[in-house]
Amino acid sequence: MAYRAANAETPGVDIDQAAHDLVWLGFLAIADPIRPEVPEAVAACRRKAGIKIKMVTGDSQPTAQEIGRQIGLWDPSLPSHSHIGGPSFQELEEEPARDAAENLMVMSSSAKPLDKVRLVRSLQDRGEVVAVTGDGVNDCGALNYADVGLAMGKSGTAAWR
Repeated sequence: MAYRAANAETPGVDIDQAAHDLVWLGFLAIADPIRPEVPEAVAACRRKAGIKIKMVTGDSQPTAQEIGRQIGLWDPSLPSHSHIGGPSFQELEEEPARDAAENLMVMSSSAKPLDKVRLVRSLQDRGEVVAVTGDGVNDCGALNYADVGLAMGKSGTAAWR
């Protein structure tokens, strides 16, 4: 964090100009740690129940892959562990989108609500039974189209079918 004294009478500052002559205040980091029980739950779903888990997030690719790694979903050394960004998924024609849906482990980078719906529909078109968990308004469409929709959390957005 940093600041620069500004004159209230001065009109807006160009963004390139604003990053100069700043007074350093400090560094701020925000963490949203994985709940301790999540890696075990993911392992149980995958190994014991044969559930194919896919993570869809608006987080950046590195953040999403690190979260996936921490929960035991993403292993970059395995060729079967596929990642796609939301914009790349949006550009795919229907058949490649179905193939991507089947193989992906993580979708990130500006994944939109309609990307989640398309993922659900693509998996269903391949004969999969799809369950979706979500905690926000951006999950409502996917929750609605899923065979099983689980709205999560006390502070999540209410969603009705």
